[in-house]
Amino acid sequence: MARYYLTSLGCRLNQAEMAALGRQLEMLGHGVVPLPQEADFVVVNTCAVTAEAEGKSRRLVRRLRRAAPQAQVLVMGCYAELDSTLGGVKEPGIVVLPMDEKRKALEDAAMLAEPTGGQPGAGSERSRTRAFVRIQDGCDNRCSYCIVWRLRGPQRSRTPEDIRREVSLLLENGYLEIVLTGVHLGQYGADLGLGEGALSSLVRLLLQDSRLRRLRLSSIEPWDAARLDLSLWQDDRLCPHLHLPLQSGSDRVLRLMGRRYSAQQYLDLVAALRGTIPDLALTTDVIVGFPGETEEDLQCTVDVLKRVGFLRVHVFPYSARPGTPAAGMDGQVPIPERERRARLLRELANELSLVYRRQYVGRCMPVLWEKKKGDLWVGLTPNYIRAYCQADLPLRNSILPARMLAPYHDGLLAELA
Repeated sequence: MARYYLTSLGCRLNQAEMAALGRQLEMLGHGVVPLPQEADFVVVNTCAVTAEAEGKSRRLVRRLRRAAPQAQVLVMGCYAELDSTLGGVKEPGIVVLPMDEKRKALEDAAMLAEPTGGQPGAGSERSRTRAFVRIQDGCDNRCSYCIVWRLRGPQRSRTPEDIRREVSLLLENGYLEIVLTGVHLGQYGADLGLGEGALSSLVRLLLQDSRLRRLRLSSIEPWDAARLDLSLWQDDRLCPHLHLPLQSGSDRVLRLMGRRYSAQQYLDLVAALRGTIPDLALTTDVIVGFPGETEEDLQCTVDVLKRVGFLRVHVFPYSARPGTPAAGMDGQVPIPERERRARLLRELANELSLVYRRQYVGRCMPVLWEKKKGDLWVGLTPNYIRAYCQADLPLRNSILPARMLAPYHDGLLAELA
């Protein structure tokens, strides 16, 4: 039996891959440990969506190498594919796994280390609350700022039956919420010839399992969300939360980015979704300082953010990705200016989040309690509001109603109802 430690940076798809690898290793009889220094091998899934993500990936590999000199460190993911030298970090004991070897590497990972024997550490107990399930990988979009489609390759979907089997296994193992994720979630099934309604059909299939308590969709592009069967949300197990990347509120910048909608089309979609799905929470991504972005363009983004009223906005200063069209565009915005614009939008995002959360003060909502931080239990409502509650009961991995009391940090303070 080998002892392993898994960690991940970046998107939920990376998290889903690490979770699937952990389940596979566990079924093979290997044991997870809570600290890298206790491991026979370490696996890190890296990110390259921005230069900052690359830096975080390099630093993480260095930390793991120092913490676990006895272990083999397996590095995979987008940054490993982009730069196999890891910016000079690679050294003996670090193995970089190219993307085309990743799938086999996930299957054979346990064979790449000589176990030292012994039993897994106390960290082998998992909380089993929410499980991220990868339903597809790759992307056929060509957004001008993005390198991910090059690194992960073309769209590839898993079969509905394969996904259903994995979800069934997760439910048997006590998970209460399933999150469907992918690089281009809304194009699920296109490569299998399943038609435009493939994602909706998959959701319908999974909801047939009476053991399923919650199902959530991860990030979905606006043009794909417009094709969803909104009647699915009549089943309250499908969480009223969608992550719709906006990127910019300026039509001119959206065209430069290669996005397939205008600001007005995005707003029309939001109106249609909110008119059908009660208590819908929307979260989004925004890039500021894109080449050629003016103060007027920035104000367009501010206006759209205010009109939508997002629960959360992930703000990214534009980061030039080598080999992308945007990296060679005229009008590159100076980095200090990008950072200034990002700070402005983050301040706005905090204000909008507070406004959204306040409307639920006094409401009683079901919360999936996940973990304890200090004296407070932390969990999520169906519409993705983080709830904080003081309770002496062991709440982990239970769905219990709570009354929302007041804004607290990034969520709401609550009490068990």
